[in-house]
Amino acid sequence: MRLFIALTTTPVQEQIFEVEEGLKKQITGVKWVKKDNLHLTLKFLGDTDYVKFELVKESIADIGSHCKEFDFSFLEVSGFPKEEGARVIFIGLDKGAKEIKEIMVKLDEKICKLGFKREKSYVPHLTVGRVKFGTVNLGISGKNNFPAIMGHATGIEIIKSEITEFGPIYTSIYKFGFS
Repeated sequence: MRLFIALTTTPVQEQIFEVEEGLKKQITGVKWVKKDNLHLTLKFLGDTDYVKFELVKESIADIGSHCKEFDFSFLEVSGFPKEEGARVIFIGLDKGAKEIKEIMVKLDEKICKLGFKREKSYVPHLTVGRVKFGTVNLGISGKNNFPAIMGHATGIEIIKSEITEFGPIYTSIYKFGFS
């Protein structure tokens, strides 16, 4: 199974999609993320067998049992590897970014002991698009002009990603709620 770990949140997809629609008018040559596939990734696992899946579930339950629900907010549009030469377009977080990063670091420490690759760095973000060819300069006026988008983190989930000719299909296969 091709898996990743994401933050479970209150619905923010509609508001994020509105920002994405505005960006589509300003930036071309991008494969935009479908509204139903918008999520806050904590860690990409890749191909995972059943035994490791069960161990990852235990790790999530252990970490999640020490977490409380919290609020977060989105700050601005930016890109990886850098804003002036972005291949990935994302919306970064302001409030809640510290909590999300702390959860990710704990996850990374536990998950790497199971044989998964350790993250070099992590920036809490929500990917909205990937540049098809080359890069784009996100130093465009108005890209950060969107109303505050607030959300609430309620837990951690494992999502199965199936790659199809029509794009990825994401299915939540395990959820652990925060207290």
